[in-house]
Amino acid sequence: MARASNLAGKAINLTKTTAPHAISYPLTYFFGIPHGHAVSLTLGDFFVFNSRIDKSNATILNKVNDYPGIFSELLDILGVTDSLSAKQKITKLMLDLDLETKLSMFNITNKDIPLILNNVNVERLENNPRRISKKELQTILMTLI
Repeated sequence: MARASNLAGKAINLTKTTAPHAISYPLTYFFGIPHGHAVSLTLGDFFVFNSRIDKSNATILNKVNDYPGIFSELLDILGVTDSLSAKQKITKLMLDLDLETKLSMFNITNKDIPLILNNVNVERLENNPRRISKKELQTILMTLI
């Protein structure tokens, strides 16, 4: 565990964290979802969301010209050919580990979405390769209820 934690810290130091991590903080703080589980809840949806990046919606931190190669490498690592298959693989892995895949399993309802949105870590959200509006973020969260 110490080695895994060290490697994760190194990875975060080099690459920063993105939207799933930004959303995980209020999920952990307000609803008691363990941090790693909270990150995984939106990971598949953001894999799909971020796959639709182009020059018009890329964040300033993102080198959009490098992204297709990086994204392709991630698909290869997961052993899939597209973002929807990646999302399905992540969900299957969560289920194989007996992890809940829906926010509703933590008694989170539509009325809790504003609380989550108002407490997202904005700095981490800005690291996401693709810009995301509050409305888009709300849509992703609603699909997980």
